[in-house]
Amino acid sequence: MDMPIMSEKEMDELAKTIANQGSLALHEKHPDLVQLRISLNWDPVALSGHAVDMDLGALLLTAEGKVRSAADFVFYNQPKSPAGSVRHLGDSRRGENAGDDEVLLIDLSQVTLDIERVAIVASIHKGNERKQNFGLVRGASVQLLNEGKGGELITKLDLSEDVALASAAVIGELQRRQKGNTRDWTYVRMALGDEGGLANLLLDYGLAS
Repeated sequence: MDMPIMSEKEMDELAKTIANQGSLALHEKHPDLVQLRISLNWDPVALSGHAVDMDLGALLLTAEGKVRSAADFVFYNQPKSPAGSVRHLGDSRRGENAGDDEVLLIDLSQVTLDIERVAIVASIHKGNERKQNFGLVRGASVQLLNEGKGGELITKLDLSEDVALASAAVIGELQRRQKGNTRDWTYVRMALGDEGGLANLLLDYGLAS
């Protein structure tokens, strides 16, 4: 049976639905985007007698949704991906920086072709042990910015609301729209919180704690 042809109005509504679900074709909206800046921000606060220490990281994933090795997890203790396309600019333990507290810089043109997705991860250091979660932290958010455009904002996720009960979360994924294309990426908003913490979350991507 032939599928019905959608009207222009129905096509527009479908486009709005996709947009509301959080999928953004980065190079349609930002055709000059090369250097993507991802920043984690939070306000200093002590919970359960400990200062909240939030961390930002990235997982370089193949088409199977797994890392090739532990080297594909970029974070404060491993600040550079094997090919240098993803860099972590340093650890902040209390959220006291005047600007961004932790930053990832991703050169989309340099991500090797065997990497199809880049998952962006935020977590609270020892969050479960200290009974800390995102909902208890003021000003916890992640922003995506166009570094080459002077930090033009692309999108923002409020961790305190969207993944309040979790101590680790996949904020979203960068996904290639066309296989083998180095300069055509989509950002998919996810906000997938894991109440089991970072170690539990990493298991899904082929990384043991």
